[in-house]
Amino acid sequence: MYKIIFVFLILLSNISAQDKNYEVSFLASGTKTIDAEISKQSSIGLAFGKNFHDSFIDQIELSHLQSKNTSYKDTSESTKISRTTLNGIFNLSKNNDSTFFALIGLGNENVSNEQKDYESGVFVDYGIGYKHKMNDYGILKADLRHMVKVSGEKDNVSLVLAISIPFGDRVTTVPRSRILKVYEEKKEVVVSEVIDEVVEEEVEIVVNNDIDNDGILNKNDKCKNTPSGAKVDKLGCIISVDLAINFKSNSDKINTRYSNKLTEYAEFLNDNPHYNVIIKAYTDSNGRDSYNLKLSQKRANTTIKELVRLNVKKSRLKAIGYGEEDPIADNLTEEGRAKNRRVTAVIRK
Repeated sequence: MYKIIFVFLILLSNISAQDKNYEVSFLASGTKTIDAEISKQSSIGLAFGKNFHDSFIDQIELSHLQSKNTSYKDTSESTKISRTTLNGIFNLSKNNDSTFFALIGLGNENVSNEQKDYESGVFVDYGIGYKHKMNDYGILKADLRHMVKVSGEKDNVSLVLAISIPFGDRVTTVPRSRILKVYEEKKEVVVSEVIDEVVEEEVEIVVNNDIDNDGILNKNDKCKNTPSGAKVDKLGCIISVDLAINFKSNSDKINTRYSNKLTEYAEFLNDNPHYNVIIKAYTDSNGRDSYNLKLSQKRANTTIKELVRLNVKKSRLKAIGYGEEDPIADNLTEEGRAKNRRVTAVIRK
Protein backbone atom coordinates (compact mmCIF):
# COMPACT_ATOMS: atom_id res chain seq x y z
CA MET A 1 0.00 0.00 0.00
CA TYR A 2 2.79 2.48 0.95
CA LYS A 3 4.64 1.75 -2.32
CA ILE A 4 1.48 2.54 -4.31
CA ILE A 5 1.08 5.86 -2.49
CA PHE A 6 4.75 6.79 -3.10
CA VAL A 7 4.51 6.08 -6.85
CA PHE A 8 1.25 8.01 -7.08
CA LEU A 9 2.84 11.03 -5.40
CA ILE A 10 5.69 11.03 -7.94
CA LEU A 11 3.29 10.86 -10.89
CA LEU A 12 1.35 13.85 -9.58
CA SER A 13 4.36 15.96 -8.59
CA ASN A 14 3.93 18.36 -11.54
CA ILE A 15 0.40 19.40 -10.61
CA SER A 16 0.01 22.99 -9.35
CA ALA A 17 -1.91 23.56 -6.11
CA GLN A 18 -3.47 26.86 -7.03
CA ASP A 19 -7.18 27.30 -7.72
CA LYS A 20 -8.00 23.66 -8.42
CA ASN A 21 -11.40 22.05 -8.41
CA TYR A 22 -10.55 18.73 -6.70
CA GLU A 23 -8.19 17.14 -4.18
CA VAL A 24 -7.01 13.61 -3.55
CA SER A 25 -5.58 13.00 -0.06
CA PHE A 26 -3.49 10.25 1.49
CA LEU A 27 -4.50 9.75 5.11
CA ALA A 28 -2.95 8.34 8.28
CA SER A 29 -4.74 8.42 11.62
CA GLY A 30 -4.53 7.36 15.23
CA THR A 31 -7.80 6.69 17.06
CA LYS A 32 -8.71 6.17 20.70
CA THR A 33 -12.08 4.72 21.67
CA ILE A 34 -13.52 6.29 24.81
CA ASP A 35 -14.37 3.87 27.66
CA ALA A 36 -13.93 0.73 25.57
CA GLU A 37 -11.85 -2.42 26.04
CA ILE A 38 -9.98 -2.00 22.76
CA SER A 39 -6.50 -0.78 21.94
CA LYS A 40 -5.66 2.41 20.12
CA GLN A 41 -6.04 2.04 16.36
CA SER A 42 -3.77 3.20 13.57
CA SER A 43 -5.26 3.52 10.08
CA ILE A 44 -4.39 4.59 6.57
CA GLY A 45 -6.72 5.60 3.77
CA LEU A 46 -7.68 7.86 0.91
CA ALA A 47 -9.99 10.85 0.52
CA PHE A 48 -11.47 12.68 -2.44
CA GLY A 49 -12.54 16.33 -2.14
CA LYS A 50 -14.55 18.72 -4.31
CA ASN A 51 -13.59 22.39 -3.82
CA PHE A 52 -16.06 25.27 -3.99
CA HIS A 53 -14.65 28.71 -4.75
CA ASP A 54 -17.67 31.00 -4.31
CA SER A 55 -19.73 29.25 -1.64
CA PHE A 56 -20.21 29.27 2.13
CA ILE A 57 -18.72 25.75 2.17
CA ASP A 58 -15.14 25.36 0.93
CA GLN A 59 -14.96 21.61 0.34
CA ILE A 60 -16.94 18.38 0.50
CA GLU A 61 -14.71 15.38 1.24
CA LEU A 62 -15.41 11.64 1.05
CA SER A 63 -12.83 9.60 2.98
CA HIS A 64 -12.17 5.96 3.81
CA LEU A 65 -9.78 4.77 6.56
CA GLN A 66 -8.82 1.13 7.23
CA SER A 67 -7.11 0.06 10.45
CA LYS A 68 -4.58 -2.70 10.99
CA ASN A 69 -5.54 -5.56 13.27
CA THR A 70 -6.50 -4.04 16.61
CA SER A 71 -6.61 -6.20 19.72
CA TYR A 72 -9.22 -6.22 22.44
CA LYS A 73 -7.82 -5.78 25.93
CA ASP A 74 -7.36 -8.85 28.15
CA THR A 75 -8.26 -11.24 25.32
CA SER A 76 -6.63 -12.83 22.31
CA GLU A 77 -9.35 -11.40 20.05
CA SER A 78 -8.65 -8.72 17.47
CA THR A 79 -10.58 -6.84 14.78
CA LYS A 80 -10.18 -4.66 11.75
CA ILE A 81 -12.05 -1.35 11.73
CA SER A 82 -12.94 0.73 8.66
CA ARG A 83 -14.58 4.14 8.63
CA THR A 84 -16.18 5.90 5.66
CA THR A 85 -17.05 9.57 6.18
CA LEU A 86 -18.63 12.41 4.22
CA ASN A 87 -17.57 15.79 5.65
CA GLY A 88 -18.18 19.44 4.88
CA ILE A 89 -15.07 21.60 5.40
CA PHE A 90 -15.13 25.31 6.19
CA ASN A 91 -11.96 27.43 6.04
CA LEU A 92 -11.73 29.91 8.93
CA SER A 93 -9.67 32.45 6.98
CA LYS A 94 -9.03 33.42 3.35
CA ASN A 95 -5.27 32.89 3.51
CA ASN A 96 -4.35 30.74 0.51
CA ASP A 97 -1.15 29.40 2.07
CA SER A 98 -2.32 28.34 5.53
CA THR A 99 -5.55 28.39 7.54
CA PHE A 100 -7.46 26.71 10.32
CA PHE A 101 -10.60 24.88 9.24
CA ALA A 102 -13.67 23.26 10.79
CA LEU A 103 -15.35 20.07 9.66
CA ILE A 104 -18.66 18.32 10.29
CA GLY A 105 -20.16 15.25 8.70
CA LEU A 106 -21.66 11.79 8.86
CA GLY A 107 -19.97 8.41 8.64
CA ASN A 108 -20.22 4.67 9.08
CA GLU A 109 -17.90 2.49 11.15
CA ASN A 110 -17.56 -1.20 10.29
CA VAL A 111 -16.11 -3.56 12.95
CA SER A 112 -15.19 -6.94 11.50
CA ASN A 113 -15.16 -8.73 14.88
CA GLU A 114 -17.63 -7.15 17.31
CA GLN A 115 -16.66 -7.77 20.95
CA LYS A 116 -17.22 -6.17 24.36
CA ASP A 117 -20.03 -3.88 23.25
CA TYR A 118 -17.88 -2.46 20.46
CA GLU A 119 -20.10 -2.68 17.38
CA SER A 120 -20.52 -1.30 13.90
CA GLY A 121 -22.70 1.79 13.50
CA VAL A 122 -23.37 5.22 12.09
CA PHE A 123 -21.66 8.22 13.66
CA VAL A 124 -21.61 12.00 13.46
CA ASP A 125 -18.19 13.62 13.47
CA TYR A 126 -16.97 17.15 13.97
CA GLY A 127 -13.58 18.69 14.48
CA ILE A 128 -11.04 21.38 13.81
CA GLY A 129 -7.79 21.32 11.87
CA TYR A 130 -5.00 23.23 10.22
CA LYS A 131 -3.68 23.08 6.67
CA HIS A 132 -0.55 24.50 5.08
CA LYS A 133 0.45 24.64 1.43
CA MET A 134 3.92 23.10 1.35
CA ASN A 135 4.68 24.29 -2.20
CA ASP A 136 2.90 24.51 -5.52
CA TYR A 137 2.33 20.76 -5.55
CA GLY A 138 0.71 19.75 -2.30
CA ILE A 139 -0.96 20.63 1.00
CA LEU A 140 -0.24 19.23 4.47
CA LYS A 141 -3.25 18.85 6.78
CA ALA A 142 -3.86 17.79 10.36
CA ASP A 143 -7.17 17.66 12.23
CA LEU A 144 -8.61 16.40 15.50
CA ARG A 145 -12.13 15.02 15.27
CA HIS A 146 -14.70 13.54 17.63
CA MET A 147 -16.89 10.72 16.28
CA VAL A 148 -20.19 10.29 18.16
CA LYS A 149 -22.07 7.04 17.60
CA VAL A 150 -25.74 7.69 16.75
CA SER A 151 -26.81 4.56 18.65
CA GLY A 152 -25.12 5.84 21.83
CA GLU A 153 -22.31 3.28 21.74
CA LYS A 154 -18.60 4.00 22.26
CA ASP A 155 -17.29 7.29 20.84
CA ASN A 156 -13.93 7.78 19.13
CA VAL A 157 -11.39 10.57 19.03
CA SER A 158 -9.02 10.64 16.03
CA LEU A 159 -5.98 12.59 14.97
CA VAL A 160 -5.84 12.56 11.17
CA LEU A 161 -2.82 13.59 9.08
CA ALA A 162 -3.10 14.08 5.33
CA ILE A 163 -1.08 14.99 2.28
CA SER A 164 -3.43 16.47 -0.33
CA ILE A 165 -2.76 16.92 -4.04
CA PRO A 166 -5.07 19.36 -5.86
CA PHE A 167 -5.97 18.83 -9.50
CA GLY A 168 -8.45 19.99 -12.14
CA ASP A 169 -8.06 23.60 -13.25
CA ARG A 170 -10.76 26.04 -12.30
CA VAL A 171 -12.32 27.72 -15.34
CA THR A 172 -13.46 31.29 -14.67
CA THR A 173 -15.75 33.11 -17.09
CA VAL A 174 -15.55 36.90 -16.80
CA PRO A 175 -18.57 38.72 -18.30
CA ARG A 176 -17.49 41.29 -20.85
CA SER A 177 -19.62 43.91 -19.04
CA ARG A 178 -17.28 43.65 -16.04
CA ILE A 179 -14.06 44.25 -18.01
CA LEU A 180 -14.36 48.04 -18.22
CA LYS A 181 -16.82 50.56 -16.93
CA VAL A 182 -16.41 53.71 -18.97
CA TYR A 183 -18.05 57.08 -18.94
CA GLU A 184 -17.70 60.32 -20.87
CA GLU A 185 -16.45 63.50 -19.23
CA LYS A 186 -15.39 66.57 -21.25
CA LYS A 187 -14.79 64.53 -24.43
CA GLU A 188 -12.58 62.08 -22.56
CA VAL A 189 -13.30 58.42 -21.92
CA VAL A 190 -12.35 57.77 -18.31
CA VAL A 191 -11.83 54.25 -17.11
CA SER A 192 -13.45 54.18 -13.68
CA GLU A 193 -13.13 50.53 -12.85
CA VAL A 194 -10.87 47.73 -14.06
CA ILE A 195 -11.30 44.25 -12.69
CA ASP A 196 -8.38 42.22 -11.39
CA GLU A 197 -8.40 39.76 -14.27
CA VAL A 198 -8.08 41.50 -17.65
CA VAL A 199 -9.13 39.50 -20.68
CA GLU A 200 -7.10 40.39 -23.76
CA GLU A 201 -9.79 41.44 -26.17
CA GLU A 202 -10.23 44.33 -28.54
CA VAL A 203 -13.17 46.41 -27.29
CA GLU A 204 -14.64 49.10 -29.49
CA ILE A 205 -15.74 52.05 -27.34
CA VAL A 206 -18.27 54.36 -28.93
CA VAL A 207 -18.76 57.71 -27.18
CA ASN A 208 -22.13 59.38 -27.82
CA ASN A 209 -21.55 63.16 -27.87
CA ASP A 210 -25.26 63.88 -28.41
CA ILE A 211 -27.14 61.82 -25.85
CA ASP A 212 -30.65 62.98 -26.81
CA ASN A 213 -29.97 63.12 -30.58
CA ASP A 214 -31.20 66.70 -30.94
CA GLY A 215 -28.22 67.92 -32.98
CA ILE A 216 -26.61 69.82 -30.07
CA LEU A 217 -23.40 68.37 -28.61
CA ASN A 218 -23.57 67.44 -24.93
CA LYS A 219 -21.05 70.10 -23.92
CA ASN A 220 -23.36 72.83 -25.29
CA ASP A 221 -26.70 71.14 -24.51
CA LYS A 222 -28.52 72.70 -21.56
CA CYS A 223 -31.53 70.37 -21.94
CA LYS A 224 -30.25 66.80 -22.39
CA ASN A 225 -33.62 65.02 -22.18
CA THR A 226 -35.58 66.45 -25.10
CA PRO A 227 -37.98 63.91 -26.69
CA SER A 228 -37.18 62.39 -30.05
CA GLY A 229 -38.15 64.47 -33.07
CA ALA A 230 -38.14 67.76 -31.16
CA LYS A 231 -37.12 71.09 -32.69
CA VAL A 232 -34.66 72.77 -30.31
CA ASP A 233 -32.89 76.12 -29.94
CA LYS A 234 -29.12 76.65 -30.00
CA LEU A 235 -28.92 75.57 -26.33
CA GLY A 236 -30.65 72.27 -27.05
CA CYS A 237 -33.90 73.24 -25.30
CA ILE A 238 -37.20 72.32 -26.90
CA ILE A 239 -39.15 74.76 -29.07
CA SER A 240 -41.71 72.41 -30.56
CA VAL A 241 -42.26 68.80 -31.37
CA ASP A 242 -44.19 67.09 -34.11
CA LEU A 243 -46.24 64.55 -32.22
CA ALA A 244 -46.36 62.50 -35.45
CA ILE A 245 -50.09 61.96 -35.01
CA ASN A 246 -52.02 61.85 -38.27
CA PHE A 247 -55.81 61.66 -38.37
CA LYS A 248 -58.13 59.95 -40.78
CA SER A 249 -60.12 62.26 -43.02
CA ASN A 250 -63.09 63.91 -41.21
CA SER A 251 -62.04 62.32 -37.88
CA ASP A 252 -60.70 63.60 -34.55
CA LYS A 253 -60.02 60.17 -33.07
CA ILE A 254 -56.39 59.26 -32.26
CA ASN A 255 -55.26 55.84 -33.47
CA THR A 256 -53.80 53.59 -30.74
CA ARG A 257 -50.56 53.24 -32.71
CA TYR A 258 -49.65 56.76 -31.54
CA SER A 259 -49.87 55.82 -27.84
CA ASN A 260 -46.10 55.44 -27.39
CA LYS A 261 -45.40 58.88 -28.84
CA LEU A 262 -48.00 60.53 -26.58
CA THR A 263 -46.71 58.67 -23.54
CA GLU A 264 -43.12 59.76 -24.26
CA TYR A 265 -44.21 63.41 -24.58
CA ALA A 266 -46.35 63.23 -21.41
CA GLU A 267 -43.37 61.85 -19.46
CA PHE A 268 -41.23 64.72 -20.76
CA LEU A 269 -43.79 67.29 -19.63
CA ASN A 270 -44.17 65.65 -16.22
CA ASP A 271 -40.38 65.72 -15.81
CA ASN A 272 -40.34 69.43 -16.75
CA PRO A 273 -43.30 71.03 -14.91
CA HIS A 274 -42.11 74.59 -15.78
CA TYR A 275 -43.09 74.04 -19.44
CA ASN A 276 -46.55 75.02 -20.72
CA VAL A 277 -47.70 73.81 -24.13
CA ILE A 278 -49.82 74.97 -27.07
CA ILE A 279 -51.33 72.04 -28.99
CA LYS A 280 -51.76 73.07 -32.63
CA ALA A 281 -53.96 70.92 -34.88
CA TYR A 282 -54.49 71.06 -38.64
CA THR A 283 -56.58 69.56 -41.46
CA ASP A 284 -56.07 69.04 -45.18
CA SER A 285 -57.71 71.33 -47.76
CA ASN A 286 -60.76 69.16 -48.47
CA GLY A 287 -64.02 70.64 -47.25
CA ARG A 288 -65.20 74.11 -46.24
CA ASP A 289 -62.84 76.38 -44.33
CA SER A 290 -65.29 76.79 -41.42
CA TYR A 291 -65.76 73.01 -41.10
CA ASN A 292 -62.02 72.38 -41.20
CA LEU A 293 -61.42 75.02 -38.52
CA LYS A 294 -63.89 73.30 -36.16
CA LEU A 295 -62.46 69.84 -36.99
CA SER A 296 -58.90 70.98 -36.23
CA GLN A 297 -60.07 72.39 -32.88
CA LYS A 298 -61.63 69.01 -32.02
CA ARG A 299 -58.33 67.30 -32.87
CA ALA A 300 -56.41 69.66 -30.59
CA ASN A 301 -58.93 69.07 -27.78
CA THR A 302 -58.71 65.29 -28.21
CA THR A 303 -54.91 65.45 -27.94
CA ILE A 304 -55.13 67.46 -24.71
CA LYS A 305 -57.57 64.91 -23.24
CA GLU A 306 -55.02 62.14 -23.90
CA LEU A 307 -52.21 64.12 -22.26
CA VAL A 308 -54.41 64.85 -19.22
CA ARG A 309 -55.18 61.14 -19.01
CA LEU A 310 -51.41 60.64 -18.83
CA ASN A 311 -51.24 62.90 -15.73
CA VAL A 312 -50.28 66.19 -17.41
CA LYS A 313 -52.11 69.08 -15.68
CA LYS A 314 -54.78 70.57 -17.94
CA SER A 315 -53.86 74.10 -16.79
CA ARG A 316 -50.53 73.74 -18.62
CA LEU A 317 -52.17 72.92 -21.96
CA LYS A 318 -53.88 75.11 -24.56
CA ALA A 319 -55.62 73.81 -27.71
CA ILE A 320 -55.77 75.82 -30.96
CA GLY A 321 -57.18 74.58 -34.27
CA TYR A 322 -55.77 76.19 -37.41
CA GLY A 323 -57.86 74.40 -40.02
CA GLU A 324 -56.05 73.98 -43.31
CA GLU A 325 -53.43 76.66 -42.63
CA ASP A 326 -49.68 76.06 -42.90
CA PRO A 327 -49.66 72.82 -44.94
CA ILE A 328 -46.40 70.86 -44.79
CA ALA A 329 -47.16 68.74 -47.87
CA ASP A 330 -49.00 68.95 -51.20
CA ASN A 331 -52.79 68.81 -50.73
CA LEU A 332 -53.18 67.59 -54.31
CA THR A 333 -52.05 64.06 -53.33
CA GLU A 334 -53.53 61.63 -50.81
CA GLU A 335 -50.13 61.18 -49.19
CA GLY A 336 -49.71 64.93 -48.83
CA ARG A 337 -53.19 65.42 -47.38
CA ALA A 338 -52.52 62.67 -44.80
CA LYS A 339 -49.38 64.49 -43.63
CA ASN A 340 -51.30 67.77 -43.27
CA ARG A 341 -53.88 66.19 -40.92
CA ARG A 342 -51.48 66.55 -37.98
CA VAL A 343 -50.83 67.81 -34.46
CA THR A 344 -47.83 69.86 -33.26
CA ALA A 345 -46.89 70.80 -29.69
CA VAL A 346 -45.21 74.19 -29.08
CA ILE A 347 -43.57 75.12 -25.78
CA ARG A 348 -44.74 78.29 -24.00
CA LYS A 349 -42.06 79.49 -21.60
